[in-house]
Amino acid sequence: MSARENDIVRVFVYGTLKMGFPLFFHEGLMANRVEAFPARIRGELYDLGLFPALRLNSDDAVAGEVHVFKNPEETLEILDEMEGYFGPGQVNNYNRREVDAVSAERERITCFTYEYAEDLPKEYKIEDGRWPPG
Repeated sequence: MSARENDIVRVFVYGTLKMGFPLFFHEGLMANRVEAFPARIRGELYDLGLFPALRLNSDDAVAGEVHVFKNPEETLEILDEMEGYFGPGQVNNYNRREVDAVSAERERITCFTYEYAEDLPKEYKIEDGRWPPG
């Protein structure tokens, strides 16, 4: 399984794109979203105030959601712009990565996620891997 198959793309989200948060309701994403469900990936989450940042260099758990979208090209274009991803080898705010998520039913799902491109101070780490921090 890959993050992009046939006419769909799967994306793990952990911040302002989650259900109930402002970017979940983005018109282009709403039109293309087929489903969304809770999941976890391995990594560390950091609180940057208005949004979180992810680093994949850890065995810690990060809570979020897998969103399944139709129209992969259009969807990735929207998400790449939101996340400041311009392509491999470019100066990006976030880099698009392929990761394995695990659903609540313990199903492994390969999906894309966006990893923060800069180093992050340890004091911003969210210990329980959930944003917003509680």
